[in-house]
Amino acid sequence: MPPHTSHRGALDIDESFDHVIGNPSAKVEMIEFGDFTCPICRQAHAVVKTTLQQFGDNIRFAFRHFPMNTLRPLAEQAAEAAEAAAAQGKFWAFHDLIFDRPPPRSTDEIVDCARQLGLDQARFEQDMASRRGLTRIRYQINLAQELGVRTSPAFFVNGRLVDVSSNFLELRDVIHGAAGEVG
Repeated sequence: MPPHTSHRGALDIDESFDHVIGNPSAKVEMIEFGDFTCPICRQAHAVVKTTLQQFGDNIRFAFRHFPMNTLRPLAEQAAEAAEAAAAQGKFWAFHDLIFDRPPPRSTDEIVDCARQLGLDQARFEQDMASRRGLTRIRYQINLAQELGVRTSPAFFVNGRLVDVSSNFLELRDVIHGAAGEVG
């Protein structure tokens, strides 16, 4: 995993470590620490999709895992499934599919996402059984905790933690402000 020496370093997007979409030279960088089984993360997903469409090449987005296992028993398993999908080049397809559905209530619902994406099922099952993605997931959880993240979703825009506890308007406003500063 990438070394970091400060909180700012922990907030640098790294293509070899993070799941990233958007323009690599965008001035607005947004990182989400999220949980695929979290109903609020599901709501945030719609906001993120709209934001990425609205800002196009002016924004870069990274998703990092922060499964809340104590609240949602399938959280870590869903994150591992996303990593298994990533091993087959389908992280973002899995990300979108699982968030576009109600939060999974069973392992079968998580595995069904892999089936719907046409993943190589034998490889997917092998990656899940070996817990291949767990190192990345736990590293990202540790980064989140170092940054003071206590719940999901947590968003950082250009290194600034954005409070989305009451609604997502603050996130939108911070992004608009950052885009205005750079545009």
